Amino acid sequence: MTESRKRTIVQIGPAHPLRGGNTLFAAHLYEALSEEYDVRAISYSRLYPKLLFPGTRQTDVSTVAIKPHPAKTLVDSINPLSWYKTARHIRAINPDLVLYNWWNPFFGPAHGTIARLVAKQTNAIQLFVCENLISHESRKVDVTLTRMALQYGDVFMALSGAVKKEIEYFFPGKPVYQIAVPIYDCYTVEPNLTKEEARKRLGIDSKHVILFFGYIREYKGLDVLINAMPDVIEQIPDAHLLIVGESYEKISRYTEQIARLELEKNTTLINKFVPNEEVGQYFTAGDVVCLPYRSATQSGPLNIAYGIGKPVIVTDVGGLAEFVVPEKTGFVVPPEQSSAIAESILGFYQRYQGVNFAENIFEHNKQNNFNNVHGAFREIFAMSDKILSEKKKRA
Repeated sequence: MTESRKRTIVQIGPAHPLRGGNTLFAAHLYEALSEEYDVRAISYSRLYPKLLFPGTRQTDVSTVAIKPHPAKTLVDSINPLSWYKTARHIRAINPDLVLYNWWNPFFGPAHGTIARLVAKQTNAIQLFVCENLISHESRKVDVTLTRMALQYGDVFMALSGAVKKEIEYFFPGKPVYQIAVPIYDCYTVEPNLTKEEARKRLGIDSKHVILFFGYIREYKGLDVLINAMPDVIEQIPDAHLLIVGESYEKISRYTEQIARLELEKNTTLINKFVPNEEVGQYFTAGDVVCLPYRSATQSGPLNIAYGIGKPVIVTDVGGLAEFVVPEKTGFVVPPEQSSAIAESILGFYQRYQGVNFAENIFEHNKQNNFNNVHGAFREIFAMSDKILSEKKKRA
């Protein structure tokens, strides 16, 4: 008896040396799918034009790559010739399924053109795996750009319940599956590095450290967290806010706020993109990770925190609260309320010292439904005939 042919999947998403959470997620997905399928990854020669990218650089500065995966560099986000070249490459592979990692409407023209050509030239199922549907800092044109690409989706996969509801609203009748962002337990934590030593390296002399980690943008709500600190310091005088991440807006907005509130002695601000090999020391230094977002679907820093066993304080926006077991793996507070954040920080230090958050988190991690990705793909392929039949009716 001959073995059945492995299904072939083309995955379009960022790969190393491109940096960021989208690249890390794509690498995890590639790794998981490669256990059962023949996966061919396609990455980008240019992700964003310099004019539209607010950071310092788009490539990784790390000496240690986290989960690099082989990918053919084809897609230039602003060069239509590369979109046609990508579609020809996919046609030559003749895959069973084409998977698009989707997180920003900016890619509507590129992904839409590729998906349109793939729909015409192959019988591949087209799947959009959506971190966001519309971007956090959305513009009126974003809905149009999103529809431009996702109209060609035969099936969708959402990374939170909030995004699943959005997909069902914009594309009623299309199959939508839900998985979670994987737990990012891939960052190295020095085995002998204590909290005290990590803080000493950072020049922090405190027994109470609150960590804010990740890109600094308006929707991340860092200003709300800073406003909470005076109330925290009133009861815990040595409380220290450790802010780590590259700012995508003028950092003076935050340094001036810190100065105005006289928080300089209680704040460490590290404005840079953090190489992989340095991530562990910041999470080791912190007691709790605070994510005071104004809007969100899910959060990479939350999954890094869980990978290292750190509790979180999150706002009840988008899908963030879905990933927190209140008072066991962290705390959920209303958005835009500095007083609620302060109360949760104080509660963590004053009322929940008997809770083994790390143990709860590691137990919770076992239930992370990124592990369900295999079941979702098996189901998608099991209903492939029905999906292709519906596809022909729409053609």
